[in-house]
Amino acid sequence: MSFRVSKKQYFLILAANLLWFNNVGANPMRAPDEARLAEARQLVERMKSSPRGPYKQIRWYCNDGSVHPPKPYACSERGGGKQYGEYSEDRQRLAELGWSVGTVITALSWDEFIDADRRHQRLREIPLEKYLTDIDNGWVLQKAKNYRGRIQIEDEERFGREFLQQLAEQPDWVTDNYLLLRELVRTVPHGSGSDATRDIRRFAQNIADQENSFEHLRIEIHSTPSADTIGRLAHWIEKFDVKPGKEHLLEMAQQLLATFEQLYGEAGRQQRLMQVRTTIGKYPNLTHLHSLLVTEENETEFQKAERLGLLLEAIRDAQATPMSGSKRLLLLDGLADIEAELRLTTSTLLLRSPLPRAELIALARFMVSASYGGGFLSAGERESVMAVMQPAVNGESITLAEYIAMIESLNLTGTWALGAVRYAFAEPLMRYTALEPRSANFVDDLLRGSPLLQLAQISKRLAFDAQSLGRIQKMLFGESASGLLALNPGIAAGQLYIASEQETQDGLKVSREQIVVLPQTVSELPPVAGVMTVGESNMLSHVQLLARNFGIPNIALTPALFDKLKPFHGKQIVVGASNDGSVVIATPEQLSESQRGLLNQQVAGEGVKLTVAKPDLSVTEPLPINEINVELSGKVIGPKAANLGKLYSLFPGKVAPAIALPFGLFFNEVNTNPQTQWQQLSQLYGDYQGGLIDRVVLEQRLAGLRTELMGITLSDGLREKLNPLLEAWFGKSGSYGLFIRSDTNVEDLPGFTGAGLSETLPNVVGGQALFKGIPYVWGSVLAPRAIAWRSNLLTNPEQIYPSVLLMKSVAVEKSGVLVTSDLYKRKEGLTVSTAWGIGGAVGGETTETLLLKPDGSEILLSQAKAPYQRSLSEQGGIQWVPAPKGFVLTADEKQQLRALVIDVKQHYGLAKDEQGNVLPWDIEFGFKSGALQLFQIRPLIERGQAKADSFTQQKNHVATDLSLAVPLNETAIEALEQSQ
Repeated sequence: MSFRVSKKQYFLILAANLLWFNNVGANPMRAPDEARLAEARQLVERMKSSPRGPYKQIRWYCNDGSVHPPKPYACSERGGGKQYGEYSEDRQRLAELGWSVGTVITALSWDEFIDADRRHQRLREIPLEKYLTDIDNGWVLQKAKNYRGRIQIEDEERFGREFLQQLAEQPDWVTDNYLLLRELVRTVPHGSGSDATRDIRRFAQNIADQENSFEHLRIEIHSTPSADTIGRLAHWIEKFDVKPGKEHLLEMAQQLLATFEQLYGEAGRQQRLMQVRTTIGKYPNLTHLHSLLVTEENETEFQKAERLGLLLEAIRDAQATPMSGSKRLLLLDGLADIEAELRLTTSTLLLRSPLPRAELIALARFMVSASYGGGFLSAGERESVMAVMQPAVNGESITLAEYIAMIESLNLTGTWALGAVRYAFAEPLMRYTALEPRSANFVDDLLRGSPLLQLAQISKRLAFDAQSLGRIQKMLFGESASGLLALNPGIAAGQLYIASEQETQDGLKVSREQIVVLPQTVSELPPVAGVMTVGESNMLSHVQLLARNFGIPNIALTPALFDKLKPFHGKQIVVGASNDGSVVIATPEQLSESQRGLLNQQVAGEGVKLTVAKPDLSVTEPLPINEINVELSGKVIGPKAANLGKLYSLFPGKVAPAIALPFGLFFNEVNTNPQTQWQQLSQLYGDYQGGLIDRVVLEQRLAGLRTELMGITLSDGLREKLNPLLEAWFGKSGSYGLFIRSDTNVEDLPGFTGAGLSETLPNVVGGQALFKGIPYVWGSVLAPRAIAWRSNLLTNPEQIYPSVLLMKSVAVEKSGVLVTSDLYKRKEGLTVSTAWGIGGAVGGETTETLLLKPDGSEILLSQAKAPYQRSLSEQGGIQWVPAPKGFVLTADEKQQLRALVIDVKQHYGLAKDEQGNVLPWDIEFGFKSGALQLFQIRPLIERGQAKADSFTQQKNHVATDLSLAVPLNETAIEALEQSQ
């Protein structure tokens, strides 16, 4: 039998096997395939060049259901009606593909506008469509902007207001979708003014895209706009050399100047706030908001910033109180103007120098309140950061270490806000970015128009202050950069590779010599030298646990710093991250002599490998969970099953029934099965190590062997043994589902975890699917990714044997990973990552990550913001459904986890590595109806921490009190800023 199989054949066989027994519902966040994108791009280009854009013709739509050409009074005798553009065939096809462009609000029905069954995707799409229209000269409306009759603005505003008021009538909906609603209020025409701050940024971007001399002003307008910008903008217009073909740029700049004067000029500012104050003053039950809009006599800029921050916070809190939809809409209409005034006030304050630490911290507190008020932070996130800031805000003495902790908490707000935007616009962001990459800038546009911009500037100055005091350093190519978060310590050198959104969906093709930058978290990753992720990252996903296992540096960074990495794509860089949060990203030339020495030691130590012993193959009978113990681990069965057996005996009722299929059972089946030649695995590796075949041939033949394993038919003897055991432990066939988990002899070794490398088939239902699934999971041990990771470590990779754990499906509402140490601060405590549904915490989604401290307190690192969750399907496999919002774990569930750790430490003792160092326990858990369920326990392997700490020049904690009354060290801060 030949081992040769083409790559195409291999993946076709793999897909066929997977579909047979694993009825997994389509992931709603899966990016469109290339064929769909190619067709969509052609349709968009045709619309761009058409004088009618996405419309076919103008029509009257009468209230009696009839449709007529655009003649006068066409609906006068038919109960009235509306006139607007009829969508073209191209637009209708584009909508079928997933992009509903050229939206006419009047043409939308309530059901289409809400689209509740699909997580309101139609609603979420409207702001993205408007963004593209604004930044791309009309986008699909380029030639159709003046197509007369395509919309009637009076109808659009009337129907837009009706839609928005109906949405706002639902207080629970408003609470759950606050950020989405405020963006719809900005976007959907309903008779109110536009958001001028967004208009000026888009004008500036359009001009800079076509005129390089405007770039410096674009940067100022996007980062630190102020009243002073008006003069610089007027000067640019005066000096602009209007060449043929660029007349429109002058008109655009003049319009930008007029909008700027309206927004930042004193008269325009006061007029807008007076309008908001007058309108709110009409409602007696909103007097507390009205009072916050009144300027007190002799009010300072600092007091004004506090008042406006509290006002924005109060407006959001007021949305939860009983009121009409029209009143809620009224409050939302005032947000943009209040935020604009607060940003300008704060920018003015930040221009003053020097400022004492206490005042900067208070300003940060105001901006946290405002960011919550704008919908960018949740109530829990606001409370978390406020709790850390409270001692300093109260004027109490704090240590430098507490100052650092406060700054790190403030820095988290940026990634939290990024997560909020990604959650609110998840589906259209995925689709529109795939179609038009500029859509990705929508996120940045949204955040720059929020109080987060000033909050980031304040956090940056505080971080520079802390750095000037010698505590930590965060360096990006020789520049100080506060927006770096060390998730895992380590040192790495390699070629920087910036992955696209599409690559994270299709599967990354990267190598162990590369340091990869991910636009989002992923569930699988080939071996790499280092990992960087934009925004929030899951600290306890399988990818992160592998990073810890191999000492691979893992860093989260802000979108702004992501832009600074782009010029280094494809170049050699060095990355170091330490336990205290210090991060160094540099070119090889920027390293000090001591750093080069540590890097060379790291490279030299990478050659250390493990040799695994051949397991006992004499046990060929299935083993129920009550016959399993830890002494069998790696010898008869894998460590998942062995550790689970101990959990089952120690925690009755908390572990689902399970059956293990030993290594010997596998070996017996494949050696007597004519469909496979597993026994040639040793020869294959021998030929490779002896130079008889190269890596390409080895991988081809391993793929062929894997395909054979996946397709074998289990013997009648094994089926006869399994059927009565399955019924005894699980019930009648078809009445339950099983997780088929791979469990090898090369997992949880003294220096290697191997988390998530082999396959798990979720919720397999029925005997036929089960008997096909077992060989599939056996074959997964030869998956290319698993082979690549293991080849880093094993001297004898041919000595791999799979066992299988059959575990009854448990319909948990939430699932997670607990590590019995504080992985963030490296102190006492527990790190817990939890997601909604099945397996989200290990799969890579953004999770609720908490540090549970010994004193009973907790620190929030991130909230679960995945828009969808996995749940069990009755037909087998999993299905994707919208995930709930808010905190995942209840107070009682957190207490159950604390109690679990006490029991684990009592029954399991301390896990240690070969050098005797204590290791934390890594525990997978779930909750069903509030009851704890346990799925796995193993030691957490970590490498490379000591060298990483030295590499980043970690300093000792300083316990002395820090004076908050004195101004920041402006000289030191200016030096740090000049380095950028």
